Amino acid sequence: MLRKHIFKERITMQTYLHAEAYLPNNNPIKKRKIDERLI
Repeated sequence: MLRKHIFKERITMQTYLHAEAYLPNNNPIKKRKIDERLI
């Protein structure tokens, strides 16, 4: 159970880092789409 939680956390973090990499100008519209994908 704990291992699965850690794995999920890592996936979320990777997705967040990828999102940051693709958003150098922090476009709010793009950011909202990525937030929806994360949820």
